[in-house]
Amino acid sequence: MIHKFSFQAMTVHCELQLVMDGEQDARQLADRIIKNTLRLQQKYNFHADNSWLNRTINQRTQQVIELDDETAAVLAQVRQLSTRLEGQFDITVGTLKPCFRQRSQQEALKLRKRLLKFMGPQQWQLDGNRLEFANPQCRFDLGGVIKEHAVDQAVVIARETGLKGALINFGGDLYVHGTRSHGDPFRVAVKNPQNPREMLFALELQNQALTTSGHYERHQSMGKQKVSHILGRREVDPRLLSVTVVSPSVLTSGLYSTALTLQPDLPLDDDTHAVMVDNRLQLHQSHRTLDALSASAASAV
Repeated sequence: MIHKFSFQAMTVHCELQLVMDGEQDARQLADRIIKNTLRLQQKYNFHADNSWLNRTINQRTQQVIELDDETAAVLAQVRQLSTRLEGQFDITVGTLKPCFRQRSQQEALKLRKRLLKFMGPQQWQLDGNRLEFANPQCRFDLGGVIKEHAVDQAVVIARETGLKGALINFGGDLYVHGTRSHGDPFRVAVKNPQNPREMLFALELQNQALTTSGHYERHQSMGKQKVSHILGRREVDPRLLSVTVVSPSVLTSGLYSTALTLQPDLPLDDDTHAVMVDNRLQLHQSHRTLDALSASAASAV
């Protein structure tokens, strides 16, 4: 039997579908997952001045910080994945936060240009639990990390119970464990980026994670200019509306889907798969077909 629970966390709607026999056992499991998710939200909230992330890291008074085991493990994963992603996923985008408080686009862009030199993986080093920064201006924003990590944590908690199956979905960042009640696979829908009320395609998943990144719904303002919520040293690829990635973990999928919107030709691991949606709503499993389509369109002009 599938027991469904929902709650709000990290600014998104979260849903748990747990394949378990007993309602009480399912409720106890859901409560454990919810409690841990809210804990992570409070600890790593970039937008709350009193969060652990801001008090300990972003408001630091020294350049070397001794981390707790949990944070050290998360940052080690981020460091490893960021290296494979050629630096396209960058948690130091928090350094750009002051840009969004500027009154004019000119002031914002001028400040952005000055702050860029304080960003990048070279600005921080991790040695065990020891975090060291190269400059005092560098700030971490783990907004593209902690929600994904929270789903992976929920999966660990769920597996401890030995349940048959689960679909854990935090705002579209999701993991499918096992199968539904009668052995049928979970089927996951991916939105049409031009009309999010419609489904563009669906995938059957089992013991796999899925995330979708796109700049078609969410924006933020830099001065009077609206920019994508996906920030980096380069702009998002204008040919792409969204990128969906399936992999063994939600954190892996999340970092890849974000990075691929910036650089679609990044290499993928054997157990990682991507579906790119271009601005014509055509699907691509490789940047090669996307490049070929762009070349064809350019030659026709």
